[in-house]
Amino acid sequence: MERTLVLNATYEPLNVIVVEAGAVAVVSGKVEVLAEYDREVRSLRFTIKMPSVLRLLKYVKVRRSAYHVKFSGPTSTHGITIPANTAAGNA
Repeated sequence: MERTLVLNATYEPLNVIVVEAGAVAVVSGKVEVLAEYDREVRSLRFTIKMPSVLRLLKYVKVRRSAYHVKFSGPTSTHGITIPANTAAGNA
């Protein structure tokens, strides 16, 4: 089953959802379709291409924990954020 990547309004990745949920978001007008699969989703009222990448039209504030993936920083090793007490050598 295909999946759909959901991006925040600022193009930050938020989640991966099933394509049917992505189609519902498209029809409700809450997202912009950035990429599509070749296959279609059909209902009695409409037919749309299956969305593969969606961008939310409104920004969603996301809370991040100390364990989220990040790209760089003083306590980062290979892209994984390490809690401050572990980074200092205190396990």
